[in-house]
Amino acid sequence: LLELVERYGRNLHSFMVFEPGLSIWFGEDSAIAYTAKGGYWVAVGGPLCAAEKSVDVLQEFRSAAQKHGCGVVFFGVTQPLVDRIADTDFDAMQIG
Repeated sequence: LLELVERYGRNLHSFMVFEPGLSIWFGEDSAIAYTAKGGYWVAVGGPLCAAEKSVDVLQEFRSAAQKHGCGVVFFGVTQPLVDRIADTDFDAMQIG
């Protein structure tokens, strides 16, 4: 996990993976910190992965959540990730 943060950490939310109480979903050379609340897996920050793989990783994370009957929400992601999901079926909303 530390190696993923060192390689792919993009902002302060990347370090949330070390916070007690959060779950970690692992994909191939990727990870996402999240908590399950109200029928959603609420991810803290974007995925820890290579930028070019981020949309695929988001889709894999969503598939994993759906297998548990949950949707997904990402909080505290970077603008480059928002730009990458513009042509996908993910929605984006700026808060603050």
